[in-house]
Amino acid sequence: MSKKKVTQGKSTLRGLRQPSGPNSPEPKASRPDAPRHSTAQQQMLNVDQALDIAAQYHAAGDLASAQTLCNRILQKWPNQPVAINLLGIIAYQLGKHDSAVSCFSQAINISPDYSDAHYNLGNAHKALGRLEEAIANYGRTLELKADHFDAHYNLGNTHKALGRLDQALAHYRQALEIKPDFADAHNNSGSVLKALGKLDEALACYRKAVHYSPDYAAAQYNLGTTLQALDRHAEAIAHYQKAISIRPDLAVAHSNLGTALRVTGRLEEALA
Repeated sequence: MSKKKVTQGKSTLRGLRQPSGPNSPEPKASRPDAPRHSTAQQQMLNVDQALDIAAQYHAAGDLASAQTLCNRILQKWPNQPVAINLLGIIAYQLGKHDSAVSCFSQAINISPDYSDAHYNLGNAHKALGRLEEAIANYGRTLELKADHFDAHYNLGNTHKALGRLDQALAHYRQALEIKPDFADAHNNSGSVLKALGKLDEALACYRKAVHYSPDYAAAQYNLGTTLQALDRHAEAIAHYQKAISIRPDLAVAHSNLGTALRVTGRLEEALA
């Protein structure tokens, strides 16, 4: 009988803004409706305007235009760390993790206190399986920006991957102190607690995850497996069904739903 837990391990990249410093502009919001600008218009822009447009292209999913504009920015301003960081993000999204490491490292060399570049470097190292290096990068991020909840979350994920469950749980909890509605951190806290045999505490974490994100299929599934482990099969069935309604391709939920239905005597439904 499979009762595999599903964790959330995504690593969100950050840093489409100037690193903090004495002469840095305010962060600029990225909009999904990136306007089109001719090459001549782009050449007339100042660096902040050009970076804002590159961020808009990126937010709109136009990676090629964002990359092209970043390269033009670097032709005029060769040591522009935000443009280099964005090139790293694009490389990461394209699966070119070694190139991403190079870009993020270059941005840090130019601007050593660029917290988001340190964070992004951690994500790239993690994607390459360099977990201890990722931990060091996330730690440096938190030295520069103590409320960087994503860094705590990914530190939790990385320690968990290394089997350091107590350290993982500590970082998930620190992330939640900063961002109490962080559904992924609640879900992954539950997975660690379940691995530690603390089923009631795990159940509470999964319930918080679905409270903040009702359509969170992994957390609904994990609720089901934990209830099933506690012999609360009827309740487990409801959560498996919810997980399947959100993600019909979640095979383990179908399998475990069948098991729960069989245990409760609903054999025809279990067979289906």
